[in-house]
Amino acid sequence: LIYIYDLPADYNARLLQYKHHALACTWRGFDAGNHTYLKDSVYAVETFFHEALAVSSHRTFDPEEADFFFAPTYLTCYMWPVHGWADGPWYHAPIPNPRPMHAANFIDEVGRWVNATMPYWSRRGGRDHIFLWPHDEGACYMPSWIYNNAIFLTHWGRLDADHVSGSGWPPDNYSQPVVYPRFQPLDWRRMYKGHLCYTPGKDALIPAFKASNSYHRSPLVGVPPVKKDVLLYFRGDIGMYREWWYSRGIRQSLYRLAMEDKWREKYN
Repeated sequence: LIYIYDLPADYNARLLQYKHHALACTWRGFDAGNHTYLKDSVYAVETFFHEALAVSSHRTFDPEEADFFFAPTYLTCYMWPVHGWADGPWYHAPIPNPRPMHAANFIDEVGRWVNATMPYWSRRGGRDHIFLWPHDEGACYMPSWIYNNAIFLTHWGRLDADHVSGSGWPPDNYSQPVVYPRFQPLDWRRMYKGHLCYTPGKDALIPAFKASNSYHRSPLVGVPPVKKDVLLYFRGDIGMYREWWYSRGIRQSLYRLAMEDKWREKYN
């Protein structure tokens, strides 16, 4: 059974009010006739998972009988399109970049709220607590005191011990040092130094979000399976104009193979 923390709205629902883009953050919307339509936002898993868990038979309202505890944050929604676009909130420095610094301080606040408000983090040292973090470089820069204990659901399974940011988007470079005397007198990178981005056996890898109408011909919903000799799932653009280090060369390798082997003609 899973207990869902009722976090302050600053960490989830209120961010939906601050966003400036209707298609961001949520997995569904409503048209002028009040009909539901599905979105395909890659980060929409945050709101989808929260909603799905809220109505799940595995949810419990009694924390004393819970096996796991879930802290529902909409942190990728904060990263975009709230941070740097809305007037706030800011997390421990009045400068917009790097965005991961604000994200790390955000989660640090959530962890401290959980620890101070209810006794369950302390009961097992956070080992039964779950955080969802589906942004580009996953949990690489999450605060060590939370990451080393809690379970993280992430799509980024990087295993390097001494990792540095590989983002192709400068504001997301988590290796960028920041010291701001009034709000953050020590380099923020001390918060995450020394831990992996993904720990097998503790964390779980999840795919980037795709709306359910993408699977209408899936065998999982009863459609007869198609015989395939190639299985590939890739979410995003191939990135022929992207910097190679952003995907560690995977995008460029896929593009080269697709062109050389004429994948479009063979498999479409």
